[in-house]
Amino acid sequence: MRVAAPLPIMAGLLVVVVLAWFGFQYANARLRQPACADPTTVTIAADSGVAPGLAEVAAGVARDDDRSPGCYRVQIVSADSATIADRLTGVADGDIPDAWVPDSTFWLRRARAGGAIELPEAGASLASSPVVLAVVEPAARRLGWPQRQLTWDDVLAANPTAESIRLGLADPARNPAGLSALFGVREVTGRAATPGPAQVAALRRLSPNVAARAAELFERLPPSSDPAALADALGAFPTSEQAVLRHNSQQPTQQLVPVYAEPAVPALDYPYVVLSTTTGERRTATERFLERLLDPAARPLLQARGLRSADGEAGDGFPAAPAGGLPLPPLVQPLQLPAAADLDAILAVWSGVNRSARLLAVIDVSGSMNAEIPGAGGLTRIDATAQAAQQGMGLFKDTTDVGLWAFSTNLDGDRDYRQLAPIGPMSTQRSRLVELAGSVRGLTGGKTNLYDTVLAAYQTVKQGWDPARLNVVVVLTDGRDDDVSSINRDQLIAELTRQNDPNRPLRIIFIGIGQDVDAAELDQIAATTGGRAFTTPNPAGIREVFAAALAEMTCLPPECVRR
Repeated sequence: MRVAAPLPIMAGLLVVVVLAWFGFQYANARLRQPACADPTTVTIAADSGVAPGLAEVAAGVARDDDRSPGCYRVQIVSADSATIADRLTGVADGDIPDAWVPDSTFWLRRARAGGAIELPEAGASLASSPVVLAVVEPAARRLGWPQRQLTWDDVLAANPTAESIRLGLADPARNPAGLSALFGVREVTGRAATPGPAQVAALRRLSPNVAARAAELFERLPPSSDPAALADALGAFPTSEQAVLRHNSQQPTQQLVPVYAEPAVPALDYPYVVLSTTTGERRTATERFLERLLDPAARPLLQARGLRSADGEAGDGFPAAPAGGLPLPPLVQPLQLPAAADLDAILAVWSGVNRSARLLAVIDVSGSMNAEIPGAGGLTRIDATAQAAQQGMGLFKDTTDVGLWAFSTNLDGDRDYRQLAPIGPMSTQRSRLVELAGSVRGLTGGKTNLYDTVLAAYQTVKQGWDPARLNVVVVLTDGRDDDVSSINRDQLIAELTRQNDPNRPLRIIFIGIGQDVDAAELDQIAATTGGRAFTTPNPAGIREVFAAALAEMTCLPPECVRR
């Protein structure tokens, strides 16, 4: 039997040992190198609600020890969405990030409208958080929680229990949660018998406690959950579900109950956008990081911080409801932000509600106003008008200046109108105006001197025109001008056209009552000033028509978008 020569075997072993040694030295050298010797570093500005979760995903990028030529690192900067929007539009100075994650698409639209036209209109949604009404626990219990889930209708209802709760709002012009709340208010009040007035009344409840920053609303909460502390503090306001969960975890003695909108209002959607200034390897890195964020493995890192998935799922790591509370809904499908025209319309209404007015109300007291309303138990047209005027006075803010006239024929010497109260602040004459409005009576045999009175009222308000207020003449009448000594309609329209100044807007709004009103004529006169006529053939509906007219005054042409 032959035995192999030892020399070739030993030579082969030597080759293996040498290769193994060089392999070990190469691997050891690689291990001693930095995980990523020359990474591309990108900066992503993210809203504070999502920044911690993104930072954890970014840390995972570094832990993966990516040694490929395209390795990258991500720096997450927590930044207020408004601040970055202002930088992109040039309003504020500061560093521009490579990518941006605001809390809502609202900020992308706002920045584009401000001149950042290269910014994408939409981004990839990383997460969502529904906008809820955060109600302090004592107030929630007063409304029936936790025996049942509360609704926005419960909190915004026109009843003593709900109205005793002081409502707050983050400025909807600069806060997406505040803006979403306006849609919720419109939805709730749209189910009322008189939607327009109900919407104005609900918005008026919100307007006294508007905060420039959302954080201010939390600062205005009662110091504890003691019901006695609720009297002079904020009791409810719209915010994100995540903000409520974070607050409850940090303030165990001051719990908030999240009340969900049904149907849903626009949610915070945390869009990820790569900015146009980001190019080359930095753009590639930001796009690769987006892939990491959209991977299902990243979802629990965001859900653990109270953010739902982009499609509204809570997930296993989502925070639980506080002890004693009702379970949080496992799915809240997010509603996208409506079209820009719808946003403009609802903001115009909000803007109008928060403006003070300078208004002269002119009530027809001609003989025809003494006619009884069929089927109204003896109620006359003037009775219904007086009641409507009294109700309307309650919708005006204290900072509104209001005056009151009555008109027929020869009420004050040769004048066909009489001043019942001069134009003055509601804060000092509200009770007097309500009393005067309720005391007007029809003048037996009196005619309807409409044209002369309208012109005189217009000139009176114009003389004291106030740039800080809506300047309006409101005329309530049941008939046509039947005073032969009066100017005619063409002369009135010509004079209003001559005096109308677009730079000093002053509108006439007519409220026509009964079958004898010429609606087309009133609308023609009102349109000369940018105003409008509201009419009802049944005087019993004057209250709703009067309130709808007041709602119309919440916007000014050309901002006003009529539906």
